[in-house]
Order: sequence, then C-alpha cells, then structure tokens
Amino acid sequence: MRRMNSVETRRMRRRGPACTVAIVGGGASGALLAIQLLRRASDPLKIVFIEPRANLGGGIAYSTPFTRHLLNVVAGQMSALPDQPDHFVRWLRKNTSLGYGPESFVRRSLYGDYLADTLYEHEGLAPRRLATDHYRTRATRLEVSEETVRVWLSDDIGIVADRVVLALGHHSAASRFASNDVPTFSAWSGAALDDLDPALPVLLVGTGLTAVDTALALDELAHRGAIHAVSRHGKWPQVHSVRSRQKASSAVRPEGVSTARGLLRFVRGLVQQGHDGPSIVDLLRANSPSIWANWSLEERSRFLRHLRIYWEVRRHRMPLEVARKIDEMRWNGRLVLHTGRIKKASSVPGGSIAVRIARRGGHDECDLKVSRIIDCSGPESDYRRWSDPLIVQLLQSGLAKVDPLSLGLLTDDLGALIDESGVSSQVLFTIGPARRATLWESTAISEIRRQAASLASHLIGDLLPKPAAHGQQPVATRVQGKELSNAHV
Repeated sequence: MRRMNSVETRRMRRRGPACTVAIVGGGASGALLAIQLLRRASDPLKIVFIEPRANLGGGIAYSTPFTRHLLNVVAGQMSALPDQPDHFVRWLRKNTSLGYGPESFVRRSLYGDYLADTLYEHEGLAPRRLATDHYRTRATRLEVSEETVRVWLSDDIGIVADRVVLALGHHSAASRFASNDVPTFSAWSGAALDDLDPALPVLLVGTGLTAVDTALALDELAHRGAIHAVSRHGKWPQVHSVRSRQKASSAVRPEGVSTARGLLRFVRGLVQQGHDGPSIVDLLRANSPSIWANWSLEERSRFLRHLRIYWEVRRHRMPLEVARKIDEMRWNGRLVLHTGRIKKASSVPGGSIAVRIARRGGHDECDLKVSRIIDCSGPESDYRRWSDPLIVQLLQSGLAKVDPLSLGLLTDDLGALIDESGVSSQVLFTIGPARRATLWESTAISEIRRQAASLASHLIGDLLPKPAAHGQQPVATRVQGKELSNAHV
C-alpha cells in the first residue's frame, strides 16, 4: 500500500482533504475506471482498489495462462482510451515482436498486461495529489451514510470512502448439475482442469465461448481423451470474418424495432439485403441500449425466450484461428457435439460418471461414461445466487436490487445502484456486466470503456470542484515509477 511522504501530506492538507473513490474489483472494468479518474482529476483524489489478485487489470478474462485463449475482438477495437483508438495497437508494436496489427486477434493475457501497463503509466503521470492504493483482500460489507461509505474488508479493516464503485466483473455460477453423488466443476474455477487423467473423456455442459476456451485449454494440456459437449441448441459460436466487419461499417438505422417481433422483421430485411448474421449484430450493437430501454418488460422477456440464443451465437464469436482448431478437433473425433440435455448423471465404480443425455426432440438418448463434468454454461447473472458476501449483504440490506429478469443489478443511467425502494444511490455505483439489466450489452471493452469515461466524469464533477477538461492529461509533476508499482500490499 502506498504511503504518502511528509511533503505530500502537507500539500494535501493545504488543498483540503482528499476525496476517496473505492473500486471493488481490479479486473478490466476497475482498471478502465481508474485510468479515466486519473486522466480527469486535478484536485486531491485517492483511488483505492480492493482486489485479491496482485496484478490489476487482468481479472478472470485476461489472466488466463493459456496461449490459445485469444481476444474475441480485433486489436484495433480494444483500446482502453476512447479518444485514442490505436492505443492498444501501438502498445503491441512497442512491447512485442509478433507483428500484430489492427486486424489481429491477440492472446488474452497480453491484453491483461496492456491494461496493467496503461494504469501504471497513468499513475506515473498523475500529480502528487493523486494517490492510488491496493488492498489485496475482499470487501465483505458496506455501511452507508448520507455522504460516505465504510467498506469492511475480510480482515476486519474498515476503509472510509466518498464513493464506492462495484467492478466485480463476471462471477462463476454455482454448478447447475452438482449433487452429492456427482461433483461438477465450474469452468471458471481454478480446479476445473486439475488432476485430470489425460486419457479419459470429459463432458462440457454448454457450447458457447466458455466451452470453446475449455476445449482449447484441454488441448493445450495435451488431453487425449474425448471431449464431449452438450447443449440444448447444439450451436457453436459463429466466426469473425473480414466480410462481417466490413459490412458492419455500413450505416443502417434500426426502425420498427419497438418489439421483439419488430426486431426479427428488421433483421430479416437486412438478410435480404445481403448482410450476414454477425454483421447484423454489429450493426445493432450501437443502438442496442436505446432499443432495450424502450422495450417493456414483456418484450424483453420475449426476446430472452425466443431470440437470445440467435443473438448470442452471432454476438460472441470466435476468431478464425480458434474456429479452425475447434473444427480440427471435431473432425478427428476428439470433440463431440451433442444436442440435448443431461437427463441423469451418477457415479460408477472406478471413479467414473455415467451420464444419460436426452437428445433434442426427446425421442432418443445417449449414454456416456466420463471422468468429469465441467459446467461451461457461462457466468451467473442472477445476483441472488452469488455467494459473494458483499453481494449477499447488499441484497439483504436493500441497498441493491436484482432486476425482474435476473440479468444484473438495477441501476440508473449513470450506473448508480437502485435500492429496494426504487431510489438511486448517491454513493454506490457499478460498472460492467452488472449493468446488463439496464443496457443489455455491457460486457465488451468498447462498452465498458464508455461507461468508465462517463462515470469518471460524473464522480470528478460530483466530488471535486474544478475537474480537468474531458480527456485532458494531467501535467506530469513527477514520474512515480516503481514507487507506486511496489506500493501494493
């Protein structure tokens, strides 16, 4: 944790006490918000990260150790800074010798390094009156007063902050298939691939990007046994293509999409014009928040029931390199797709698991014997099922509320939490996937960096009397260098 020296302390006192923004979570969302705060603040400000990991910026997504886990978006669209779209590509050219360009799909762990470096750079450029701390622990509960929040940590330390931002990212779902007889591992847990016999088959539940990542990880670990994958729809994610990205650049104005049925008609019209599914999703994404906001709860529910799967397999796509590897594994029989659902699973002598799959349509069944079931059905969006003590306390105390469709937390347009009485908080905010209930699309870097810029502007304007101009870099009074980097506890 960084300690201010006596000169800094006197300077802070002369200018008044520093305002404190506590960011709970140190993944991509938290790092992007801190970067925007550091770029904008000119008065005394303290940013406190509460994140167990030693490195900030990585989170679950970008701290993967597997080299075959690639970004699902080209490098040219992954800048952390909205006003510098080529920032990530320039970082790649400076810090790697792999010849990456704007159209490259880059290893995900490299993006985690980029976010950490970008945060470190902005810490170094920040004036002395801006301080950054990092508590390597978890927040367990909040005590909210009218103007401040006391954040209690797992070691019973209490931190007083003027504003708290939840940047919790995705949460591993409690397995939907676990039982006392058949243990099931979440793909997002660190133990999912531990102690596997490489010669024995495994079963992946789900066929989205999480299942793709798990299959690639097993291949990288030289797993030789069959990898079975089951899902109700039996669809793998679609593939990114240059044609889709070029199509997506066309100007199309969504009209007549006030209902889910109207959206379907609009999409069919675009198909007749020659657009493919992925390009249509890209065209709609810029307008999806306003479309979603204008839909009634009934229309949102109708979309989730009937159209969500078709949106998601086109929205969450694979790079061509990844798709080729998945196709190779399928053609040589190492990756087997089943369309249906698990009807029964039970342990059998020898440590194996007998699984019966009811195929789609209900007229046929398939029996498998596997060594492990890995739940790849994605993150848990129903916050009532989260085991995180902070979320449990927020919901039980009424400080936060889950939306009726269980997509995330209820928030206003700024990301302020809405409590059980329907009032927006003045001190509690969230960023990233938790805002999906309000925005629908709230998981990609392009969306989160916009949220970070907007929220940082609001917080600076709310807390500090004279914020810097939008996007303005603070004058470098000192390069703090390793002092801040090594100041983490």
